[in-house]
Amino acid sequence: MKKRFIILSLLGAGILAAPSLASAVTPYVRMSGGAGLMNNVEYRFLVQDKVETDKMHAGAAVEGAFGIKTGRFRIEAAAGYQSNMVDQFTLKGTGYGVNNGLTSTPESGDEKWTYSIQSYMVNGFVDFNADSKISPFVMAGAGIANIMNKERTTADAFGVTVLGTSNGVFAWQVGAGVGVQASDNITIDLGYRYFAPSSAEGFAADRVVDLSTSNILLGARYSF
Repeated sequence: MKKRFIILSLLGAGILAAPSLASAVTPYVRMSGGAGLMNNVEYRFLVQDKVETDKMHAGAAVEGAFGIKTGRFRIEAAAGYQSNMVDQFTLKGTGYGVNNGLTSTPESGDEKWTYSIQSYMVNGFVDFNADSKISPFVMAGAGIANIMNKERTTADAFGVTVLGTSNGVFAWQVGAGVGVQASDNITIDLGYRYFAPSSAEGFAADRVVDLSTSNILLGARYSF
């Protein structure tokens, strides 16, 4: 009898606590966009160990997410996209012979090259001063990324040739920022993200691609 009483008491306490726990969890949606600053891209050829380093134009980065918030913690599932054009590349390695060290700007010729990244991440946030109007935060995330290298020709403004695609590469990111509560339901946030996929294969000439991005994102969160 005593054991049954204890079990019933625990069940009753759980039922009474359920509404308060549910009210403490707040779902939200978020949209963010801003400057995608891709760092230098390195190609490592598998056969002849040749290396090229690209310098990139600033591009655009966007991200959408659905998450839940409880207290000072948030967790979300996010999808993002970023695209950057190659500014110049430098040939390196003895495999290039007389061209070793040659620098070229593909955008000034007949072709324009771009890199794009699709990302699917699970992100975690910690909000400081979560009950105040202004709340700094730190974040970290992990997931997968699809990386594409494209060639665009000036002769055909709509012509796009995919030179290489690598799907399902592990990726991680860290960042920090600040959120400003604009209303009871809307928070505006500004943040920095460092995003880094693992080495990606599947590109032309059996090359492995290493890249990373440093992005500045301005976004809005709507809490339900």
